[in-house]
Amino acid sequence: MDKRQGKISNVRLFGAAIITWLCVVFTAVPVCGAQAGVVSTVVSDGYIYIYLRGISELQEGTVIQIGKEACPREDVAVGSMDSLETPMRTILLVDNSKSIPEHNHQDIQAILKSIVAGAMEREQIKIGTISDRLTYQCEFTSDKEALQGIIEGITYSNQDTYLSDILYDVIDGLEKENAGILTRIVIFADGADDKAIGYTNEEVRGIIGKSSYPVYAVGFPKKNNSAQLETMFSFARASGSGYYLADGTITIEEIAEGLLQDQKNLCVRVRPDESLFDGGSKHIRLKLNTPEGETELTAVVEMPFGEGPEQESETAAASAEAVEETEREPVKETLPSIAPKKSEPQTEWPEQNGNGPWLYGGLCAAAVVLAAAVLIWLGRRKTDNRKPAAEPEREEGQNGRRRNAEDGERNSPEDETRLNWEEAPDDAMPLWEKKQHWVTLWNLDRPGISYTAPIEDVIRIGRVGNDINIAEDDTVSKRHCELILRGEILYIKDVGSKNKTKHQDVIVDGETSVASGDTIKVGRSRYRVELIKK
Repeated sequence: MDKRQGKISNVRLFGAAIITWLCVVFTAVPVCGAQAGVVSTVVSDGYIYIYLRGISELQEGTVIQIGKEACPREDVAVGSMDSLETPMRTILLVDNSKSIPEHNHQDIQAILKSIVAGAMEREQIKIGTISDRLTYQCEFTSDKEALQGIIEGITYSNQDTYLSDILYDVIDGLEKENAGILTRIVIFADGADDKAIGYTNEEVRGIIGKSSYPVYAVGFPKKNNSAQLETMFSFARASGSGYYLADGTITIEEIAEGLLQDQKNLCVRVRPDESLFDGGSKHIRLKLNTPEGETELTAVVEMPFGEGPEQESETAAASAEAVEETEREPVKETLPSIAPKKSEPQTEWPEQNGNGPWLYGGLCAAAVVLAAAVLIWLGRRKTDNRKPAAEPEREEGQNGRRRNAEDGERNSPEDETRLNWEEAPDDAMPLWEKKQHWVTLWNLDRPGISYTAPIEDVIRIGRVGNDINIAEDDTVSKRHCELILRGEILYIKDVGSKNKTKHQDVIVDGETSVASGDTIKVGRSRYRVELIKK
């Protein structure tokens, strides 16, 4: 190659680098503003939940269509994010390698703190750091004080960063968990990806595009990372989400504000026909009539096998028996709108034919049920003047109430979408039922052996007489250690065992926080800890 050709090649390379950098700079802007779009689609408990951005309200004339069939009006409900028991979950992933410019460390901390401080009530947040592995600093929690402390404790080290592999694994794990809640991922990184062999960028974009998890990216520029940033931003684009370049052209406050926009989303819940639960992909067409005008959106949802809205539980069966015993006329309740907070006026979605709001039918039906229950109760009081009957078996109900068979249909799980009536707030039922925390210990030295137990506040581990008994290991003390749950954060504590307890190969002294995926050693064996809700 002569000198002239070499100069031309250098000019081309320089020009390509400039073009790439300009592409990053001018495309790294938020895309989650007022533009209408589908954020996520989630299937849970026999319903499809569609989260919409840029839509303030749905009005008469709105049509939701799955495949070729339009959904009946009574099978659709709508509500704001703060009307949900768990509005959403946010996973904050921080590249804490020293490749992040030092002057950006404070920027990252400021954005993280703003997200936590501005989080919705009951929003669940989880923080993890990225190196050649993902280390979660906590489980999902709404404890803002604990989260702020974790953010302040993030340090930066000389380490590799396996960004694409970790992002793939996070989404794959969420797919397997299938929590049924809008879960978004926010990455803070310079785009560095040091693993030579692993998931390709195409594979990562593929799993993002097929999943229902929004991925946001905040990139920090330096001299030679424009191509890496562009790859990271392409992950956000694959999910239709926002990405930001923290180069000074946009303020830290504006980035934080953009990442809080999902709080303004609208949630549309659809009850599909049981025949649609066939394991296939379903296309959804949304013809939305809004105060801003008519908008048409499309979405794709992956349907599971065999789920349906009409799944009878033991409590539902008991309610049905109670109805049969009293020979009460069955009442068909329409699906109500999701209620806003009690401090706000009731949200209504008018009927398409102008005959009245959807809410009216639901309230009327509920009033009939309540009136019937009162009449039946009064009838029993009048006719049952003989020997008092034994009190029916009672069980703990939702929200700390107690219920029995006489509660009947009013307290069945099928009524979990009940409106938060202002005149009877004690009867309000959350949109999603609260789930129980479970801890599983997976034996890493003897694959195939695991121990699982529910946890409310503490579970005890030892050789005999505990919540988890490891009887076959004589090096485990009778009372060895405890796992303690405070809010959403798990801790481990040794209770004076002879051979001590280790966490991540370090002897436990006092209480130590444990994240899912961490390793503990009890007796001869190492165990991987998993904390889940189900």
